[in-house]
Amino acid sequence: IDAPVSGVQEQDLPFDVYPNPASGEFFVNNFPSEGEVAVYDLSGNRRLAQQVSAGDNSIGIGTLQDGMYFVDFQSNGGSFRHKLIIKN
Repeated sequence: IDAPVSGVQEQDLPFDVYPNPASGEFFVNNFPSEGEVAVYDLSGNRRLAQQVSAGDNSIGIGTLQDGMYFVDFQSNGGSFRHKLIIKN
């Protein structure tokens, strides 16, 4: 069962995000355009933000503590949210 957490509904992404759980970094492949990836903890605090290009990108998460996070993707193709588990 994939239920929303804190009223946030996860969406199907038009690009690939892996691995999940992630350790040290995660990858975003086939991103539709230049944009931004931001990582938020469950309290809504922004922990990381990185500009990304169209295509394939890696996002370093080695400084984040283990746990569940929300990753927001902003691009010309829209705004997307994804749950990510970090196990550094």
